[in-house]
Order: sequence, then structure tokens, then C-alpha cells
Amino acid sequence: MSGPYDTGAGQILTAVALRAVKLFDIDTSHVHHDTTSITLYGDYDLYGDDDPKQPFVITYGFSKDHRPDLKQLVHSVLCVDHGIPIHSKIDNGNKSDKTIKRDLLDLIVEKMREMEQDNPLYVADSTLVTEDNLSSYVRQEKGISSNATASSCGSYVYDESFRVC
Repeated sequence: MSGPYDTGAGQILTAVALRAVKLFDIDTSHVHHDTTSITLYGDYDLYGDDDPKQPFVITYGFSKDHRPDLKQLVHSVLCVDHGIPIHSKIDNGNKSDKTIKRDLLDLIVEKMREMEQDNPLYVADSTLVTEDNLSSYVRQEKGISSNATASSCGSYVYDESFRVC
């Protein structure tokens, strides 16, 4: 079983997703990302040392379950056509959606190009549009503009081959 562990769950999910996209002719012209917090009960001393190389931290954060008294982790999923997952990641329990989305844009471009999609539409909620995120794109010389409202799709351009709505 060391093969799957050494390869990593993310690479396995991507390989399965790529095969499914080709086999079932899944629409990859748009992509959607969402997160959910997973509330945990009990004591989670998973690593046992002060400086572990841990993939995520179970800790207190903004609780979507309205349980600030409990520790949590954040599950992030990137999906195409009808909720077919193409990327999944567990993040620290205190990582915000705004930070996750900022860190995700380059990965979305990479995943969609793996699926031979050069001009995908990224359907995003309002947590993408923050001053920090927008200034980050400017520093990276990525173009982005917005006229989105709650009832209409805006026109965001990322890396000239990537649209965000």
C-alpha cells in the first residue's frame, strides 16, 4: 500500500478525474470551488511533536456549523460538470475561504489545462473578490476586472485564458 501513499491522494484523484472526463465526455468549460468546515469532537494530538511536517492543523476557526467551541478542519473541493470533483484538499481549521481562493487560482489554471481546457469559466462566490486578492493578481501581473453583482455574472479575466464569474 505504499504506492498510493507515496503518490498522494491528490494525484490519484486528478488521474481518475482526467480519465472520467475523457471516458464520459464531461463538460469542463466551467469549474466551481467550495469549502466546508468539518467539526471534530475530542482531543486531536495527531503529530506528537512541536515542529511536525503536517498537511493540516485541526484547530479553532470560523465555524460554519456555528460551533466555535469545537475544533475543525476545512475541506476544499474543485468541481466541473454536475459536481464532478477534480481536486480536493484538507486545510487548516482556521484558514479562511478568502485565503484558500487566493491560493487556488494558479492550481485551477493548471488542473483545467490538464483537462485540455484553455479558457474555462470559474464560477466563484464573493470570497474571491477582496482587496488582498485583487492586489495579489496585480503584483503577479495577472489581469482581473469585475462588474459582478449578486444577480449577474461579472467579467473577470485571469491570465488572459481564464475567466472568473
